Amino acid sequence: MFFLRPYTYKFRIFRWFEIALGLLFLTSAILKIIEINRFCVQIYAYGVISQKEILPWVATITILIEISLGLLFLLSFPLRRLTMTITLLLLLTFTSLILYAWIFNNLKDCGCFGKIEMGPLESIIKNIILIIISITCFSGVKPIEEWSEQKKIYIKFYLPLVIIIILTSFFCYQQLQSEQIIKENMEDNNISPYSKMKVEIDGNVYDLGQGEYLIALLSFGCDHCIEESPKINDYMLIKGIPKIIALCLEESQEEKEEFLNKVQPLFPIYSIGNKVRLFLSLIGKEPPRLVYLKQGKIVKYWDYDLPNPDEIIETITEQKQ
Repeated sequence: MFFLRPYTYKFRIFRWFEIALGLLFLTSAILKIIEINRFCVQIYAYGVISQKEILPWVATITILIEISLGLLFLLSFPLRRLTMTITLLLLLTFTSLILYAWIFNNLKDCGCFGKIEMGPLESIIKNIILIIISITCFSGVKPIEEWSEQKKIYIKFYLPLVIIIILTSFFCYQQLQSEQIIKENMEDNNISPYSKMKVEIDGNVYDLGQGEYLIALLSFGCDHCIEESPKINDYMLIKGIPKIIALCLEESQEEKEEFLNKVQPLFPIYSIGNKVRLFLSLIGKEPPRLVYLKQGKIVKYWDYDLPNPDEIIETITEQKQ
């Protein structure tokens, strides 16, 4: 009953703190919804979840918790010690994950506000402030009398909450569907994300399910991709090398122009646009990735540091024997 009793605040300032928390959680949730595919990638960067297919579920659940708390705070939900306890647990969990990812995985963006970048140190400081505010609100309450009468008006909290959860879930689903993850099955070598992929570059159509290809997966904004891409130019000069195509993540036109100016690519480039989660499904943890395809099947791939030409020739020769 301690958590299930209705409470009001002893002083009005605590109500203002509650409203501030509500606005912050709602803002955070809305920014995540807009960029939910990017949020999935940001979650993956923490290094806690290795299965990419469950990232949309984790992202959606996180958003639903934040938007629910934000709405209940703004509506002055009476079970304040319950909501503040959930908030404290959430903030402590977030802080622990950020600290872990910062120490062990060199986390650069916590993903708290979608596309608005926030470093781990700033995020931890923000969370500590929110934890202090939550504890202050938790301790600044007093019981509401006439508990039975309060039960009759809970519809004003539960109905909006259910409606918001349904609408949020639907919108998240729509956004996630725009960048469906293409499953790779490299164990039986029968299915690959490239087997039915056709791309058109400068009027030429490349059917990746037919013939041999070297597919370079690059991000225009990735410094390491820029460093490694001259190797792909060298591949173009090798006699008997398969067709080479680069599939590139393009988050901005400026990044693309900088990439082209620095690399001066000799290889054809196909932009997949700003589909960060789709790009994540095609690479390892970090780009670049080079994939050797034969009849749409993945024969071999190299991650992060691209191979020298001799290694590629050796792999191709082994396949011909």
